[in-house]
Amino acid sequence: MTGNGNTKDDLKLPTHENLLAQVTWDGFAEGKDLVVSVMSSMGEEQICALKDIGPK
Repeated sequence: MTGNGNTKDDLKLPTHENLLAQVTWDGFAEGKDLVVSVMSSMGEEQICALKDIGPK
């Protein structure tokens, strides 16, 4: 989420193979709701962790 509470939809997919598989195949393809943790540094953002909060 942004500072004012809006959802953020412009993050790049992670480059780590395991994390990428969890986001794309295990999460999105199966329709799960995921919460991702994003690290921001030096003007760049990266997904660094995710949590499955269940099916939609």
